[in-house]
Amino acid sequence: QSDLLRGNESILKAQALVAFHQARYQELYSILENHNFSPSNHAFLQDLWYKARYTEAEKARGRPLGAVD
Repeated sequence: QSDLLRGNESILKAQALVAFHQARYQELYSILENHNFSPSNHAFLQDLWYKARYTEAEKARGRPLGAVD
């Protein structure tokens, strides 16, 4: 990747979304952990992070998570 694309927040956000939809959660976490995003993107990216964590937890348990999980 070129340096121009690597630091572009819109492209990083798109890469995170693609990683999420392709269930490449480690890549998603890496993008989120290694870049500073503007506050306007925080809620969207936090939602992706939570959904990825819940999906991983459901797969690990072999069932949907309940209210007490």
